[in-house]
Amino acid sequence: MSFDMKSMSNNLNSVVTQKASELEALSNNPNSLDDTAHMLEMQQAMQTWSMSINLQSTLMKNYGDAVKSIIQNMR
Repeated sequence: MSFDMKSMSNNLNSVVTQKASELEALSNNPNSLDDTAHMLEMQQAMQTWSMSINLQSTLMKNYGDAVKSIIQNMR
């Protein structure tokens, strides 16, 4: 198994896009804003989206740090 940053990034991007679409679909129903169950579902979707964004950000930062470290060690 090889480490392919491009495919990992594409996979994470598709997950983030999917979670954003789900969140948008939940928030586009103004009649259900009074429904507690819907609000909890929307909160869970927001948390899942936020975790996906954080995972993507952390992965990219760690990848960048690793590449910088490799370059520094080559000097």
